[in-house]
Amino acid sequence: MGFPAGQATDTVARIWTELMAAAGAADSYIMENRPGQGGSIALTQLARAPADGSVMMLAHMSALCTNPHFYRNTPVGASGPPGCLLRR
Repeated sequence: MGFPAGQATDTVARIWTELMAAAGAADSYIMENRPGQGGSIALTQLARAPADGSVMMLAHMSALCTNPHFYRNTPVGASGPPGCLLRR
């Protein structure tokens, strides 16, 4: 999660992980907040994670589409993937 705890995005992600766990999608989920740089810090952690599908991120469009135009170092380029759920 690229935003502080208690914000709307964090609340949605926590509800979403509870629903996925209740549906039996996985044994457990861990919510980790990594706020900063409009979500780019969390995207960097996602980009560094092993590509085995065990790490997911709920991101808003500005982290994916706007940040590359404002910040030099973002893990998603200016033509990055559209969408809100990123999985690595």
